[in-house]
Amino acid sequence: MGAKSKPLSASGPSPAFCRLYLPSPPALNDAGGLAAFEAALDKTLARAIDIACLRLSVAGLDDGAARGLLKRIAAKVQPRGIALLVEDRVELVGPAGIDGVHLSQLPPRLEALRQQLGPDRILGVGCALSRHDAMIAGEAEADYVSFAGEPEILLEGAGWWAALMTVPCVAEGVTDPDQAGALAAAGAEFVMPAAEAWTSPLPDAVFEAIAQAIRPQP
Repeated sequence: MGAKSKPLSASGPSPAFCRLYLPSPPALNDAGGLAAFEAALDKTLARAIDIACLRLSVAGLDDGAARGLLKRIAAKVQPRGIALLVEDRVELVGPAGIDGVHLSQLPPRLEALRQQLGPDRILGVGCALSRHDAMIAGEAEADYVSFAGEPEILLEGAGWWAALMTVPCVAEGVTDPDQAGALAAAGAEFVMPAAEAWTSPLPDAVFEAIAQAIRPQP
């Protein structure tokens, strides 16, 4: 099964408005955590929220278990036009039939990974708050860069990037709708709620509130 969608691609125009990018939940190598995540994901999908992407960390899982998990989640999200990315495990993208990979930090040979993935898979790069790393990732044809940090610094970084670059930007670790709305207004193409949202009593409601805050106003 090939990749279903590429909504984070830099090969086409940037999104006309900000969209939601869901983080990886904690404890996917724990049976209880996995069951809770899948139940929360099902409720979130049932709300028909506009979601661009879901990232999963499969740290601690062997290749077989990771591949099986990714395929199961892909079957839930890809038919809805939601891209599924794995964190760091580039070798799983093809076998699992998912949309691409998110690198948690800038690797030494990003160009080689871009060629390995090919033009139809998403390659995202986490840059924390490093403008230097973001520039390198953008020049190496990453499909997006992501920034994470304290709210004020994150807002400044997202605005700086949006003013200079056409490569999309993801603002990570958003904790509330007001912060999400400010980031969208600053030019961030995607916002990612804090991973702790998955363990809240109503994660689907948290995601919906953030999605509403970044929805374009008439």
